[in-house]
Amino acid sequence: MTKITWNVEEQGAVCDEVVRIQPFGEAGTSVLNSFRKAQTILPPPRQRHLENKQALSPSLLALLEAKLKARKAVPAPLPPPEPVPPSTLEELIARLTEQFAETFALQLNVALKRRVASVLDSSVSATVETDRQQKRRVLVIGPRNDQFQLLVQQFGKLLDLRFADKTKSPRELSQAAATCHTILVWADFVSHSVHDHIPRERTRIVRGGMEAVRTALEEIYCL
Repeated sequence: MTKITWNVEEQGAVCDEVVRIQPFGEAGTSVLNSFRKAQTILPPPRQRHLENKQALSPSLLALLEAKLKARKAVPAPLPPPEPVPPSTLEELIARLTEQFAETFALQLNVALKRRVASVLDSSVSATVETDRQQKRRVLVIGPRNDQFQLLVQQFGKLLDLRFADKTKSPRELSQAAATCHTILVWADFVSHSVHDHIPRERTRIVRGGMEAVRTALEEIYCL
């Protein structure tokens, strides 16, 4: 009978099959029987007649020992998780949903605070002149300076009031009127020629005392 010697690839393949048959090297399993079963992966002409353990070379047994140690180093697979009862699953989903909602609300609150702070910083940087430009500009023609100051005290926060008395030249009146939304003419204190230098479509005539002027300014603010 021709003696068969396994090459390196065959030794590795047979040892791998032995490890598969007895992956943790159980004491009750015969190594010789394991090799007899494992060598069936080889073609019949390459299978050996293993009469006893002496037929296994020391190098073959050392290779098997190394593969068994490597296999033992791999942790055994974990058992499948037990199914979660429906009630417990619902509680888990509810708890996770609540945690997510709390985290989302916290992040949203932080983002909103940053946004509000940014808007406030932008608002603080606005100038007084910008605020004046956002108000409705009204040119009041006719009152004395002390009367105009009384009107500013009452309506200055609501309207951007401009002042012109009868001493203004026609050119000055025209320039002042050009930048205003409304021109309020106190007819009792100015001449009729004033109307020649201001736009009629934006002009309102007031007759009477301070009360009439206040009423007219209130109406202008409510437009």
